[in-house]
Amino acid sequence: MVFASSYPRGSIDVLRLEEGGRLQALTRLQRSGSGPHPEQTGPHAHCCTVTKGEGLLYVCDLGTDEIARYELADPAWLRAAPSGQIMEGISPLEPIRLSPGTGPRHMVLSEDEAWLYVACELGNQVLSIQALDGRVSQVLDCRPRKEGFCALSSIRFSRDKR
Repeated sequence: MVFASSYPRGSIDVLRLEEGGRLQALTRLQRSGSGPHPEQTGPHAHCCTVTKGEGLLYVCDLGTDEIARYELADPAWLRAAPSGQIMEGISPLEPIRLSPGTGPRHMVLSEDEAWLYVACELGNQVLSIQALDGRVSQVLDCRPRKEGFCALSSIRFSRDKR
């Protein structure tokens, strides 16, 4: 399965990887909402992350200040389901709501999947979020010390995961 976020549409395309590397479009999950920042006139799905067991899909939505969460059916079922039934295997869960104007853009999951680390473009912050309950545990301000443009865009772990 492939999940592709679309910033301008605020949607997530659900695709299946077929033999020979071809992709088959199955459905589109459409987000809605907006935020207080001028860049948040609508949803802007920016990053999709799937858990190792393929049971959850997380989506950073810069336009709504949310991390959307979807429960995924058994991976084998999803891979074999007819395209007309695929939505039966994708259930929206309560999103993780962040402070207004933060603009979550990119995230990584800790190795044990207990923590989400989120780069927020509009707030120029990195958030540490407990995955189980969505509680923000730490906020790190990454704005430059001097005036100037700054917009966080990506977050990655080092090779040693520290």
